[in-house]
Amino acid sequence: MTDNFPELTSFGTLMKFALALEQATMELAQTAASSDACSPWTEQLERSAKKHGKRNQELERMRRERLNEVVLQPITGMDRATYALPTSLPATSADDMIATVIEAEQVAARFYDDAAAIASNVLSGLDKTFKRLARENRDLAHALQSNT
Repeated sequence: MTDNFPELTSFGTLMKFALALEQATMELAQTAASSDACSPWTEQLERSAKKHGKRNQELERMRRERLNEVVLQPITGMDRATYALPTSLPATSADDMIATVIEAEQVAARFYDDAAAIASNVLSGLDKTFKRLARENRDLAHALQSNT
């Protein structure tokens, strides 16, 4: 796992991890969308990549505007290895590429569900944002699965 994904020890690192997660998921979707093999999924993959880019901006804005007072608040119970994303797409087949993007969406949903449980005790509203992001990840994964 790269340094972009820090150990999950505080709210600051939780947000840094979320930002890296959005960036990595966006890049996987963009790479798959640019592959000729994934042409049946291009529109959905491009929508997914765009959504992750917007979510990254939303999280960055939230980090700047709302997290100053809790950024060092320690957290426990989350291990970054649990949320390890695939780092690249397999070059084998379109189905394998799409399965990798779906896996990334599902891992991200799990991360946001777990982060929401921790966030609810510290900063109001953050848990609702994380729950929404998890729901969106599941919807994106479902949309890709429906197209297979």
